Amino acid sequence: MGDESDDAKQDGLDLDACAELLAELIPEEGEVVYSNFCDPGSMAGDFSQRVYKWRDRYWVDNDVMTLTGPFETLGDVFDQAACGGDLLRIGAGNIEILSTEIAWDDLIDQLQVSAPDQVRQLRINGESFRVTSKGILAKLTKTNK
Repeated sequence: MGDESDDAKQDGLDLDACAELLAELIPEEGEVVYSNFCDPGSMAGDFSQRVYKWRDRYWVDNDVMTLTGPFETLGDVFDQAACGGDLLRIGAGNIEILSTEIAWDDLIDQLQVSAPDQVRQLRINGESFRVTSKGILAKLTKTNK
């Protein structure tokens, strides 16, 4: 039976130290390619989720969980229930989604509105949307804002 500290070491590497280093390095050097922000005044609070691209791999970071990854593609991130489900879910606190890799018109097809009666407006890649009573995202124009 080995020492608990040996469990976090593999082939001479301290995996905990490596994870800590990556958790600092990726937000500093990676590019944010997807982010989902909540209103600080909502029940979700000042919560955000980010997907970083670093060295051709994708990593998920949010204000609650530790850094998760790597993933081969952004689609792989969304396919992972633990990561992608929340990244694509729109709830009462969501106010803005930004993506440098997915256009707004492709992104709205992937988003799931979990509380249509509680979400009023949302910005996606700089465009304003409202949520219909049926939970459909409708782009606002200058005349219907």
